[in-house]
Amino acid sequence: MSDLQSLSSLADVNPSTALPLTGIVSFVGMEDVSENFELTNTKDRNVEDSAGYTRFREGDLLFAKITPCMENGKGAIARGLTNGYGFGSTEFHVLRAHQDNARGFLSQWLRSPYLRRAAEAHMTGSAGQRRVPADFFVRYEIPVLPLPEQRRVAEILDTLDNQIRATDRIIAKLKLTKQGLLTDLIVCPRLAGTGTWRSGDLGEFVSWYSGGTPSKEVANFWAGSIPWLTPKDMKSLVVGRTFDSLTPSGVAAGSRLAPEGAVYIVVRGMILAHTFPVARMTVPAAFNQDIKAVVPRAGILPRFLLFWFVAHSDSMLRLVGESTHGTKKIDLPDLKVFPASFPGTAQQERIIEILDEQELRIGLESAMLAKLRLQKAGLMSDLLTGRIRVPVEVAS
Repeated sequence: MSDLQSLSSLADVNPSTALPLTGIVSFVGMEDVSENFELTNTKDRNVEDSAGYTRFREGDLLFAKITPCMENGKGAIARGLTNGYGFGSTEFHVLRAHQDNARGFLSQWLRSPYLRRAAEAHMTGSAGQRRVPADFFVRYEIPVLPLPEQRRVAEILDTLDNQIRATDRIIAKLKLTKQGLLTDLIVCPRLAGTGTWRSGDLGEFVSWYSGGTPSKEVANFWAGSIPWLTPKDMKSLVVGRTFDSLTPSGVAAGSRLAPEGAVYIVVRGMILAHTFPVARMTVPAAFNQDIKAVVPRAGILPRFLLFWFVAHSDSMLRLVGESTHGTKKIDLPDLKVFPASFPGTAQQERIIEILDEQELRIGLESAMLAKLRLQKAGLMSDLLTGRIRVPVEVAS
Protein backbone atom coordinates (compact mmCIF):
# COMPACT_ATOMS: atom_id res chain seq x y z
CA MET A 1 0.00 0.00 0.00
CA SER A 2 1.53 3.33 -1.10
CA ASP A 3 -0.91 5.95 0.32
CA LEU A 4 0.20 7.26 3.70
CA GLN A 5 -1.27 9.66 6.21
CA SER A 6 0.05 11.36 9.32
CA LEU A 7 -1.06 9.72 12.53
CA SER A 8 -2.32 13.14 13.62
CA SER A 9 -4.79 13.04 10.72
CA LEU A 10 -6.74 10.51 12.80
CA ALA A 11 -6.63 12.41 16.08
CA ASP A 12 -6.08 15.76 17.77
CA VAL A 13 -2.82 15.76 19.68
CA ASN A 14 -2.94 17.28 23.18
CA PRO A 15 -6.29 19.01 22.57
CA SER A 16 -7.57 21.66 24.96
CA THR A 17 -9.97 20.14 27.50
CA ALA A 18 -12.29 22.21 29.66
CA LEU A 19 -13.08 20.39 32.89
CA PRO A 20 -16.28 21.03 34.84
CA LEU A 21 -16.03 24.13 37.02
CA THR A 22 -16.59 22.13 40.21
CA GLY A 23 -17.02 18.56 41.34
CA ILE A 24 -15.14 15.27 41.24
CA VAL A 25 -13.29 13.81 38.25
CA SER A 26 -10.73 11.04 37.84
CA PHE A 27 -7.01 11.32 38.46
CA VAL A 28 -4.66 9.05 36.49
CA GLY A 29 -0.98 8.78 37.39
CA MET A 30 1.68 6.99 35.38
CA GLU A 31 1.37 4.11 37.84
CA ASP A 32 -2.30 3.75 36.88
CA VAL A 33 -1.63 2.71 33.27
CA SER A 34 -0.10 -0.61 32.28
CA GLU A 35 2.52 -1.70 29.78
CA ASN A 36 -0.34 -3.47 27.98
CA PHE A 37 -2.09 -0.16 27.29
CA GLU A 38 -4.72 -0.63 30.00
CA LEU A 39 -6.12 1.77 32.58
CA THR A 40 -5.70 -0.22 35.78
CA ASN A 41 -6.80 2.31 38.37
CA THR A 42 -8.20 5.82 38.87
CA LYS A 43 -8.59 8.02 41.91
CA ASP A 44 -11.34 10.59 42.48
CA ARG A 45 -10.04 14.13 42.89
CA ASN A 46 -11.54 17.59 43.07
CA VAL A 47 -11.46 19.58 39.84
CA GLU A 48 -9.86 22.40 41.84
CA ASP A 49 -6.71 20.24 42.16
CA SER A 50 -6.17 19.96 38.38
CA ALA A 51 -3.93 23.01 37.88
CA GLY A 52 -0.69 22.05 36.15
CA TYR A 53 -1.81 18.54 35.25
CA THR A 54 -2.64 17.00 31.87
CA ARG A 55 -6.40 17.12 31.20
CA PHE A 56 -8.47 14.66 29.19
CA ARG A 57 -11.96 13.29 28.78
CA GLU A 58 -13.69 9.93 28.35
CA GLY A 59 -12.34 7.97 25.38
CA ASP A 60 -9.10 9.91 24.99
CA LEU A 61 -5.87 7.97 24.44
CA LEU A 62 -3.06 8.45 26.97
CA PHE A 63 0.47 7.86 25.66
CA ALA A 64 3.44 7.88 28.05
CA LYS A 65 6.04 10.20 26.56
CA ILE A 66 8.96 9.90 29.01
CA THR A 67 11.66 7.23 29.17
CA PRO A 68 11.48 4.38 30.19
CA CYS A 69 7.67 4.36 30.41
CA MET A 70 7.29 5.01 26.68
CA GLU A 71 9.65 2.21 25.65
CA ASN A 72 7.88 -0.16 28.05
CA GLY A 73 4.55 0.42 26.29
CA LYS A 74 2.75 2.45 28.93
CA GLY A 75 -0.53 4.07 27.98
CA ALA A 76 -4.29 3.49 28.03
CA ILE A 77 -7.69 4.40 26.70
CA ALA A 78 -9.31 6.66 29.31
CA ARG A 79 -12.46 4.70 30.09
CA GLY A 80 -14.84 4.85 33.04
CA LEU A 81 -13.77 8.34 34.14
CA THR A 82 -15.77 9.90 36.95
CA ASN A 83 -18.22 12.37 35.39
CA GLY A 84 -16.52 11.74 32.05
CA TYR A 85 -13.37 13.78 32.70
CA GLY A 86 -9.93 13.38 34.20
CA PHE A 87 -6.51 14.89 34.80
CA GLY A 88 -3.19 13.30 35.54
CA SER A 89 0.51 12.96 34.88
CA THR A 90 2.18 15.67 32.84
CA GLU A 91 4.15 12.86 31.18
CA PHE A 92 1.14 11.86 29.05
CA HIS A 93 0.46 12.91 25.50
CA VAL A 94 -3.31 12.94 24.88
CA LEU A 95 -4.74 11.89 21.52
CA ARG A 96 -8.43 12.37 20.75
CA ALA A 97 -9.69 10.31 17.82
CA HIS A 98 -11.59 12.27 15.15
CA GLN A 99 -14.17 9.51 14.83
CA ASP A 100 -15.15 7.29 17.75
CA ASN A 101 -14.99 4.12 15.69
CA ALA A 102 -11.37 4.83 14.73
CA ARG A 103 -10.29 4.98 18.38
CA GLY A 104 -9.56 1.25 18.62
CA PHE A 105 -7.51 1.34 15.43
CA LEU A 106 -5.55 4.30 16.70
CA SER A 107 -4.96 2.65 20.10
CA GLN A 108 -3.55 -0.43 18.36
CA TRP A 109 -1.10 1.76 16.48
CA LEU A 110 -0.07 3.54 19.69
CA ARG A 111 0.85 0.23 21.33
CA SER A 112 2.57 -1.23 18.27
CA PRO A 113 6.31 -1.94 18.51
CA TYR A 114 6.93 -0.13 15.18
CA LEU A 115 5.56 3.15 16.46
CA ARG A 116 7.26 2.78 19.83
CA ARG A 117 10.66 2.18 18.20
CA ALA A 118 10.18 5.19 15.95
CA ALA A 119 9.11 7.30 18.92
CA GLU A 120 12.23 6.25 20.82
CA ALA A 121 14.38 7.38 17.91
CA HIS A 122 12.72 10.83 17.99
CA MET A 123 13.05 11.40 21.74
CA THR A 124 14.67 14.62 22.88
CA GLY A 125 16.27 15.68 26.17
CA SER A 126 19.02 14.44 28.45
CA ALA A 127 19.57 10.91 29.72
CA GLY A 128 16.82 9.83 32.12
CA GLN A 129 14.61 12.74 31.05
CA ARG A 130 14.13 12.00 27.36
CA ARG A 131 10.64 12.55 25.97
CA VAL A 132 8.70 12.06 22.76
CA PRO A 133 7.84 15.50 21.31
CA ALA A 134 4.24 16.20 20.34
CA ASP A 135 5.17 16.79 16.70
CA PHE A 136 6.23 13.13 16.42
CA PHE A 137 2.59 12.26 15.77
CA VAL A 138 2.48 14.80 12.96
CA ARG A 139 5.57 13.30 11.30
CA TYR A 140 4.79 9.63 11.84
CA GLU A 141 2.93 8.21 8.86
CA ILE A 142 0.71 5.13 8.63
CA PRO A 143 -1.08 3.52 5.67
CA VAL A 144 -4.47 4.90 4.69
CA LEU A 145 -7.27 2.43 5.44
CA PRO A 146 -10.99 3.14 5.00
CA LEU A 147 -12.90 3.61 8.24
CA PRO A 148 -14.87 0.31 7.97
CA GLU A 149 -11.59 -1.56 7.60
CA GLN A 150 -10.08 0.32 10.55
CA ARG A 151 -13.02 -0.82 12.66
CA ARG A 152 -12.64 -4.44 11.62
CA VAL A 153 -8.86 -4.44 12.18
CA ALA A 154 -9.39 -2.98 15.67
CA GLU A 155 -12.06 -5.58 16.39
CA ILE A 156 -9.75 -8.47 15.40
CA LEU A 157 -6.82 -7.15 17.43
CA ASP A 158 -9.01 -6.22 20.42
CA THR A 159 -10.37 -9.79 20.47
CA LEU A 160 -6.81 -11.11 20.76
CA ASP A 161 -6.07 -8.57 23.49
CA ASN A 162 -9.07 -9.86 25.44
CA GLN A 163 -7.80 -13.43 25.08
CA ILE A 164 -4.35 -12.34 26.25
CA ARG A 165 -5.81 -10.54 29.27
CA ALA A 166 -7.97 -13.55 30.16
CA THR A 167 -4.97 -15.88 29.96
CA ASP A 168 -2.92 -13.46 32.06
CA ARG A 169 -5.63 -13.56 34.72
CA ILE A 170 -5.66 -17.37 34.69
CA ILE A 171 -1.88 -17.45 35.17
CA ALA A 172 -2.08 -14.92 38.02
CA LYS A 173 -4.77 -17.02 39.71
CA LEU A 174 -2.74 -20.21 39.28
CA LYS A 175 0.34 -18.52 40.75
CA LEU A 176 -1.71 -17.31 43.70
CA THR A 177 -2.99 -20.86 44.23
CA LYS A 178 0.57 -22.16 44.02
CA GLN A 179 1.69 -19.69 46.68
CA GLY A 180 -1.12 -20.90 48.90
CA LEU A 181 -0.07 -24.50 48.33
CA LEU A 182 3.54 -23.67 49.20
CA THR A 183 2.36 -22.23 52.51
CA ASP A 184 -0.03 -25.10 53.27
CA LEU A 185 2.39 -27.85 52.27
CA ILE A 186 5.77 -26.51 53.39
CA VAL A 187 5.67 -23.39 55.59
CA CYS A 188 2.58 -24.29 57.67
CA PRO A 189 1.97 -27.88 56.60
CA ARG A 190 -1.79 -28.19 57.07
CA LEU A 191 -2.29 -30.27 53.92
CA ALA A 192 0.93 -32.27 53.86
CA GLY A 193 -0.21 -35.14 56.04
CA THR A 194 0.78 -36.24 59.50
CA GLY A 195 4.23 -37.65 58.80
CA THR A 196 7.21 -36.87 61.01
CA TRP A 197 9.08 -33.65 60.24
CA ARG A 198 12.69 -33.12 61.25
CA SER A 199 13.42 -29.63 62.56
CA GLY A 200 16.62 -27.69 63.17
CA ASP A 201 18.84 -25.02 61.66
CA LEU A 202 19.01 -24.98 57.85
CA GLY A 203 22.77 -25.59 58.05
CA GLU A 204 22.09 -29.04 59.49
CA PHE A 205 20.31 -30.13 56.28
CA VAL A 206 22.44 -28.61 53.50
CA SER A 207 25.98 -27.79 52.43
CA TRP A 208 27.01 -24.42 50.96
CA TYR A 209 29.30 -23.56 48.05
CA SER A 210 30.56 -20.10 47.11
CA GLY A 211 31.33 -19.08 43.55
CA GLY A 212 33.45 -16.48 41.81
CA THR A 213 34.31 -14.79 38.54
CA PRO A 214 37.46 -15.64 36.56
CA SER A 215 39.29 -12.81 34.84
CA LYS A 216 37.54 -11.50 31.74
CA GLU A 217 40.98 -10.79 30.32
CA VAL A 218 41.88 -14.42 29.69
CA ALA A 219 40.16 -15.60 26.52
CA ASN A 220 40.64 -19.33 27.11
CA PHE A 221 38.55 -19.10 30.29
CA TRP A 222 35.35 -18.33 28.38
CA ALA A 223 33.02 -19.82 25.75
CA GLY A 224 33.54 -23.32 27.03
CA SER A 225 31.00 -26.06 27.70
CA ILE A 226 30.35 -25.45 31.41
CA PRO A 227 27.33 -23.21 32.18
CA TRP A 228 28.26 -20.16 34.26
CA LEU A 229 25.31 -18.95 36.31
CA THR A 230 24.73 -15.32 37.33
CA PRO A 231 21.59 -13.65 38.79
CA LYS A 232 20.50 -12.50 35.31
CA ASP A 233 20.10 -16.17 34.31
CA MET A 234 17.70 -16.94 37.15
CA LYS A 235 14.39 -16.02 35.54
CA SER A 236 12.66 -19.32 36.29
CA LEU A 237 12.92 -22.24 38.71
CA VAL A 238 14.85 -24.38 36.22
CA VAL A 239 17.60 -22.74 34.17
CA GLY A 240 18.05 -24.36 30.78
CA ARG A 241 20.77 -22.12 29.38
CA THR A 242 23.07 -19.41 30.71
CA PHE A 243 24.35 -16.28 28.99
CA ASP A 244 27.98 -17.25 29.55
CA SER A 245 29.96 -20.49 29.81
CA LEU A 246 33.40 -21.43 31.09
CA THR A 247 36.17 -23.81 30.18
CA PRO A 248 37.62 -26.07 32.90
CA SER A 249 40.50 -23.56 33.13
CA GLY A 250 38.00 -20.78 33.76
CA VAL A 251 36.35 -22.71 36.56
CA ALA A 252 39.72 -23.43 38.15
CA ALA A 253 40.80 -19.80 37.84
CA GLY A 254 38.06 -18.22 39.90
CA SER A 255 34.71 -19.95 39.93
CA ARG A 256 33.51 -23.27 41.33
CA LEU A 257 31.62 -26.22 39.91
CA ALA A 258 28.55 -27.18 41.92
CA PRO A 259 27.39 -30.78 41.70
CA GLU A 260 24.16 -31.94 40.11
CA GLY A 261 21.28 -31.52 42.57
CA ALA A 262 22.42 -28.10 43.78
CA VAL A 263 19.89 -25.34 44.34
CA TYR A 264 21.15 -21.86 43.53
CA ILE A 265 20.10 -18.78 45.50
CA VAL A 266 21.07 -15.15 44.97
CA VAL A 267 22.67 -13.71 48.10
CA ARG A 268 24.06 -10.40 46.84
CA GLY A 269 22.91 -7.63 44.51
CA MET A 270 20.24 -4.98 44.18
CA ILE A 271 17.78 -7.56 42.88
CA LEU A 272 17.36 -8.68 46.50
CA ALA A 273 15.52 -5.44 47.21
CA HIS A 274 12.51 -6.88 45.35
CA THR A 275 12.76 -10.65 45.01
CA PHE A 276 14.67 -13.72 46.15
CA PRO A 277 15.74 -15.64 43.01
CA VAL A 278 15.95 -19.42 43.35
CA ALA A 279 16.76 -21.91 40.59
CA ARG A 280 18.17 -25.30 39.68
CA MET A 281 20.10 -26.54 36.70
CA THR A 282 19.82 -30.04 35.29
CA VAL A 283 23.62 -30.30 34.90
CA PRO A 284 26.60 -29.30 37.06
CA ALA A 285 27.32 -25.58 36.71
CA ALA A 286 29.75 -22.89 37.75
CA PHE A 287 28.41 -19.69 39.31
CA ASN A 288 29.53 -16.22 40.31
CA GLN A 289 30.10 -14.61 43.68
CA ASP A 290 26.55 -13.23 43.98
CA ILE A 291 25.15 -16.77 44.27
CA LYS A 292 25.38 -19.61 46.76
CA ALA A 293 24.97 -23.21 45.64
CA VAL A 294 23.02 -25.17 48.24
CA VAL A 295 23.43 -28.96 48.17
CA PRO A 296 20.95 -31.07 50.18
CA ARG A 297 22.28 -33.68 52.54
CA ALA A 298 20.94 -37.21 52.89
CA GLY A 299 17.16 -37.43 53.13
CA ILE A 300 16.45 -34.10 51.40
CA LEU A 301 15.36 -34.25 47.76
CA PRO A 302 16.84 -31.46 45.56
CA ARG A 303 13.51 -30.52 44.02
CA PHE A 304 11.86 -30.35 47.45
CA LEU A 305 14.69 -28.04 48.58
CA LEU A 306 13.97 -25.83 45.56
CA PHE A 307 10.31 -25.52 46.56
CA TRP A 308 11.35 -25.03 50.20
CA PHE A 309 13.35 -21.93 49.30
CA VAL A 310 10.53 -20.59 47.12
CA ALA A 311 8.07 -21.11 49.97
CA HIS A 312 10.34 -19.19 52.36
CA SER A 313 11.32 -16.41 49.94
CA ASP A 314 9.53 -13.70 51.95
CA SER A 315 11.32 -14.77 55.11
CA MET A 316 14.63 -14.86 53.23
CA LEU A 317 14.10 -11.28 52.08
CA ARG A 318 13.75 -10.24 55.71
CA LEU A 319 17.36 -11.36 56.15
CA VAL A 320 18.56 -8.93 53.49
CA GLY A 321 20.89 -6.22 54.73
CA GLU A 322 23.44 -3.91 53.14
CA SER A 323 27.20 -4.19 52.85
CA THR A 324 29.39 -1.19 53.56
CA HIS A 325 29.12 0.01 49.94
CA GLY A 326 25.32 -0.29 49.86
CA THR A 327 24.91 -3.58 48.02
CA LYS A 328 22.01 -5.74 49.19
CA LYS A 329 23.16 -9.06 50.67
CA ILE A 330 22.25 -12.06 52.82
CA ASP A 331 24.97 -13.25 55.18
CA LEU A 332 25.76 -16.96 55.24
CA PRO A 333 25.73 -17.13 59.07
CA ASP A 334 22.10 -15.95 59.02
CA LEU A 335 21.20 -18.59 56.44
CA LYS A 336 22.86 -21.38 58.38
CA VAL A 337 20.76 -20.75 61.50
CA PHE A 338 17.48 -20.16 59.64
CA PRO A 339 14.80 -22.43 61.22
CA ALA A 340 13.97 -25.34 58.92
CA SER A 341 11.71 -28.40 58.91
CA PHE A 342 11.67 -31.27 56.41
CA PRO A 343 9.36 -34.30 56.14
CA GLY A 344 10.40 -37.80 55.16
CA THR A 345 11.25 -38.55 51.54
CA ALA A 346 7.88 -40.18 50.78
CA GLN A 347 6.06 -37.07 51.92
CA GLN A 348 8.53 -34.86 50.05
CA GLU A 349 7.74 -36.79 46.87
CA ARG A 350 3.99 -36.30 47.38
CA ILE A 351 4.44 -32.56 47.93
CA ILE A 352 6.65 -32.32 44.85
CA GLU A 353 3.97 -34.12 42.82
CA ILE A 354 1.29 -31.64 43.90
CA LEU A 355 3.46 -28.60 43.21
CA ASP A 356 4.74 -29.98 39.89
CA GLU A 357 1.15 -30.42 38.75
CA GLN A 358 0.51 -26.75 39.51
CA GLU A 359 3.74 -25.79 37.74
CA LEU A 360 2.59 -27.78 34.70
CA ARG A 361 -0.72 -25.91 34.58
CA ILE A 362 1.11 -22.58 34.84
CA GLY A 363 3.49 -23.70 32.09
CA LEU A 364 0.67 -24.69 29.74
CA GLU A 365 -1.13 -21.39 30.22
CA SER A 366 2.17 -19.50 29.82
CA ALA A 367 2.79 -21.32 26.53
CA MET A 368 -0.70 -20.33 25.39
CA LEU A 369 0.00 -16.74 26.39
CA ALA A 370 3.24 -16.73 24.38
CA LYS A 371 1.38 -18.16 21.38
CA LEU A 372 -1.34 -15.49 21.60
CA ARG A 373 1.24 -12.71 21.87
CA LEU A 374 3.11 -14.05 18.86
CA GLN A 375 -0.15 -14.25 16.92
CA LYS A 376 -1.01 -10.68 17.93
CA ALA A 377 2.41 -9.42 16.84
CA GLY A 378 2.02 -11.08 13.45
CA LEU A 379 -1.48 -9.72 12.91
CA MET A 380 -0.43 -6.21 13.94
CA SER A 381 2.31 -6.34 11.33
CA ASP A 382 -0.08 -7.57 8.64
CA LEU A 383 -3.29 -5.67 9.39
CA LEU A 384 -2.14 -2.28 10.68
CA THR A 385 0.20 -1.82 7.74
CA GLY A 386 -2.40 -3.00 5.21
CA ARG A 387 -0.10 -5.78 3.99
CA ILE A 388 -3.09 -8.09 4.41
CA ARG A 389 -6.39 -6.39 3.70
CA VAL A 390 -9.64 -7.05 5.49
CA PRO A 391 -12.37 -7.10 2.81
CA VAL A 392 -14.55 -4.01 3.03
CA GLU A 393 -17.73 -6.04 2.63
CA VAL A 394 -16.75 -8.03 5.75
CA ALA A 395 -15.74 -4.87 7.59
CA SER A 396 -18.98 -3.10 6.71
